[in-house]
Amino acid sequence: MTHPWITLGLKKGLTDIEIFSTRNKTMKLTVYQQSVDEFVQSDVDVTTIRGIYDGHAASVRFENKDDANVDALLDQLIANAKAITLNEPAIIFAGSESYPEASKVPFDFSSVPTAEKIEKLKALEQRILDHEKVTQVQSSVYYEGDSTTTLINSKGLSLQDRTTFAYAYASAVFAEGDDIQSAYDVAMMHSFAEFDPETIAQTTIDLGVRKLGGASLPSKAYPVVFSNKMFANILGVFTTIFSGESANRNLTPLKDKVSKQTNCGC
Repeated sequence: MTHPWITLGLKKGLTDIEIFSTRNKTMKLTVYQQSVDEFVQSDVDVTTIRGIYDGHAASVRFENKDDANVDALLDQLIANAKAITLNEPAIIFAGSESYPEASKVPFDFSSVPTAEKIEKLKALEQRILDHEKVTQVQSSVYYEGDSTTTLINSKGLSLQDRTTFAYAYASAVFAEGDDIQSAYDVAMMHSFAEFDPETIAQTTIDLGVRKLGGASLPSKAYPVVFSNKMFANILGVFTTIFSGESANRNLTPLKDKVSKQTNCGC
């Protein structure tokens, strides 16, 4: 069954239309000195409609899903497309022939009593504070998210995915003489049973203690082994080179390199 917004958009003259919707429910807790310092919940449902009119692609983004509002926004989308003068390919992807079925079963973190989450967060803070080289725990944070994404278009594509997760960490200050360092480690969780204050605390303590007593090295070339987190940050600098838009505008060295080796192959 065709979505009524797609039918309406096609009637208004759009040649193709895509609806991308995300609903994000989140909750954040912070504890400081064994007291709840912050408790924030949110439920945000946002939709983006992208359409092609007269060979130009444009989009509108909104939260109000009232049909009258969508009708006006489709007119705005068309007006936006008419204002575009740059000639670039305007494509709405029809979708792949098939998609793998995810075996994950999203855990409902909201089913866990808030009091239980607070107690675990307090335990995390206290476990770190008990270490002799810790002078302060600046904040202990628990965050959970429940995200549902829906993608449909006028070419028959209809996909939906739900992801839930949580993470927790505590930011601690370590001291040894005049040397003061801070450390934290974010623990990701796909179920609440994975929230282990002892493990998170010990990892944080190990990181902080290792930072103490560090010394500067002379400037020269050294063999380096990057941590996974640091290497991810380095790769993040180059994400734009993988963009199709960058290739179309000749802004990436990967242009015309499909099926070709682009690294040293070492």
